[in-house]
Amino acid sequence: MPPFPNPPNTSAEESFENDLTVLNDPLLNKSHPPPSPPVEFSWRKVTPLLCLVTLIAYCSGSVITAVAPTIQTVYARESTHNYTYSCSNEADNDSYECGADHDDLYADPCKDASERAQAMAATSDFAKNMLTFFFSAHLGAVTDRYGRKKMLLFSLILMALPAVAFALVVHMVSCTESDPSPTNISILTNLVPLYYTVNSLTGTINFLTLIFACLADLTPPGPRRAVAFGLLLAIFMAGISCSPIITLLVYNGDNTTAVNVACFVWIFIVPAWVIFGFFETVTPAKQFEARVAHQNEVASRPPRSRFHSIFLAPFLSLKVLTRTKLFRILCTVIIIVEMVNESTQTLLLYYITTPPLCFTQEDMSVLMVTIGLSGIISQGFLLRPLNKLMGERRLLLFSSVAGMFHALLYAFADTKALVFAGGLLVCFTLFSLPTVSAIKSNNAGEAEQGQIQGAVYAVKSLAGAVGPTMFRFIYDWTKDGPVPGAMWLFGAALYVVSCGVIFLLPEKEANSKYHHAERETEEEEEVLNRSKMVRFAEDEGVRESSVV
Repeated sequence: MPPFPNPPNTSAEESFENDLTVLNDPLLNKSHPPPSPPVEFSWRKVTPLLCLVTLIAYCSGSVITAVAPTIQTVYARESTHNYTYSCSNEADNDSYECGADHDDLYADPCKDASERAQAMAATSDFAKNMLTFFFSAHLGAVTDRYGRKKMLLFSLILMALPAVAFALVVHMVSCTESDPSPTNISILTNLVPLYYTVNSLTGTINFLTLIFACLADLTPPGPRRAVAFGLLLAIFMAGISCSPIITLLVYNGDNTTAVNVACFVWIFIVPAWVIFGFFETVTPAKQFEARVAHQNEVASRPPRSRFHSIFLAPFLSLKVLTRTKLFRILCTVIIIVEMVNESTQTLLLYYITTPPLCFTQEDMSVLMVTIGLSGIISQGFLLRPLNKLMGERRLLLFSSVAGMFHALLYAFADTKALVFAGGLLVCFTLFSLPTVSAIKSNNAGEAEQGQIQGAVYAVKSLAGAVGPTMFRFIYDWTKDGPVPGAMWLFGAALYVVSCGVIFLLPEKEANSKYHHAERETEEEEEVLNRSKMVRFAEDEGVRESSVV
């Protein structure tokens, strides 16, 4: 018998004999895990996963909301050497009033600080997304072979580190107000780059990659999978959007308390939930199948040194992106669309705090809640009927058209109302990621869902690395021109290009209603062939016993 069941270049007769050997060999049957039952959607299994996403979203939102104004204030104080200076419009006495005239000495310190903070955030996100690009698909493939629970726990512990670093930044901001000693100022100055550095390292193990793979394990292939992915994103958005409201209502707008509570949840409650309330979603049979497929693939490669193979492993895992024409087109769509989406997530909160928009912390909280609620409605209630009505291909097209109008509203926004209108349209642009993830997932094997979702997020991260950098360049080049929001015009143009690429998607492969019908036919044929093999093995056994 060959070292692995049905290795490459095995003929149909040899494959049939190998399968019969597996059936008749009691030793091999004892080591081979029993086959996994068909996947059926169950709220009992999915609920722990959704609760985990809610906790992470709340912690992330509590930190994200406080980062922009805090870092902006730190840089403004550093430039003015006034450590009671604040860039919040609600501050008293020495506060900064957005859009007002400033003396020649400081010009507009908070606007300069905002641009500096944008540059730091864009650089940090570039490094973070490049790490995700290199490691996401490879680690996803590893979780296919050995399970996702341990890797998920490692990723959440890694995500807690920037929250702790930012909590130290917030603490030192308060310390320098009461005691602006050189020591405190030096510590604060070094903590800000530390926060951005640690935040970059979280890209090594992407949390959402593992969550999407877990959800794919628990959801049967077909139209329901895109809806499940959309629901997960809706819950994630809801947690992020509600966190600033909780900060205002429960903690009276005290970011220090909100960040400290988020750190406590992240360090103690989240790991405990994963260890005791979360179960492994990859069955032993699927892990065995993934390991066999990996060993066969390794055996088929030309001989290399061990170091060479390890070095190339992340790149070899990305080969799944170019497997078919469908996958190549979907990768192009994700790169174009996510360049805009990632740039919006990274730069919008900094952009709207400067003149002429002058958003306050309350305005930003309301904007995030508006985006979150619209996302819940669209992903939780509209995605399923729209997907059923349009199909995945037309749904992607609709998402890009909505994204074009959303970017145009940001480009020409000179009032807060236009920003809120653009925020309402963000929810439709979020259809693209779950839809593309579902299309790729439906066109891949059940034992490679981790690698597929990792590859999708690798492409998304590449767009996240390139997009904000390009948008920042366009903003620096046009910020003093007639259209300060010209970077959003570039985003609208990218959405137009994505519409043209989406038209190239093959109708039958992209839409799950065709693919699901074909999969059901294939599964019926596989069950029929398997039953024939079992009957053949039994007949052979009867013949041998009769001969004896």
